This record gives sequence, structure tokens and C-alpha cells, in this order.
Amino acid sequence: MHTFLLTNTMSIDFVEINKKGVQAAMRGHMHEAEEFFRAALRLDTESSEPLFNLIKLLHINQRHHDAVQLFNLGVRNNSLSGIPPQILNIIGDCAVKTEDFVEALKCFDFLCNSFPEHVDN
Repeated sequence: MHTFLLTNTMSIDFVEINKKGVQAAMRGHMHEAEEFFRAALRLDTESSEPLFNLIKLLHINQRHHDAVQLFNLGVRNNSLSGIPPQILNIIGDCAVKTEDFVEALKCFDFLCNSFPEHVDN
């Protein structure tokens, strides 16, 4: 029973901390938002929501190398099929800006093959 309470409390803390990160970003407090997202990631390393929020934040702040590095650490060997298209597009853009064309190609190729109806000919 104690384990359930701890897990449940940690889950609530994770959700609240991630939410505070979103609120801080919306107020323009990017450093504070980053701290909240990183804290949420430490509480729940399996959740993709704070990871994706942090990637978006790093992209907004033109920290392209950090975004690609975080993506690669967070996704590791997982399939790209579980990654939202918006995140793959962001990582592809960041990869181009850091001249990591292999990573960019991987993201954009996956997007083109997964969503061919959105590809301009």
C-alpha cells in the first residue's frame, strides 16, 4: 500500500511540475520552464511529455544541438513511429541547423514515408 501511495504521489508531482513548466514557458520564463521540465523528467523517466516539451523549448531558444542531443538520449533505440510528427519535424530542423544531415534525413525520411499526403511534389 505504501508503494502505491508513493507511486501515485510521484505521478501527481510529475504532472504538476510538467504543468508548471508549460505555464512558465507561456509567461516567457524559459529558464524556469527548462528547470521544471528537467525536474519532471527526473521524476518520470519513462514519460515522453516533459521530454517533448523540453525539446520544443530548446528549439524555441535556438539551442538546436541541445535539442538533438536530448532527443537522441531520450529516444535511444525506440522506434520513431511513437514520436509525434511535430517533434520529428523540430528535430529534423534542429539537425539541419547543426549540420547533422544524417539525423535530419532520418527524421524527414520517416515523416515523408509515414505521411505521404503531406509531402509537396
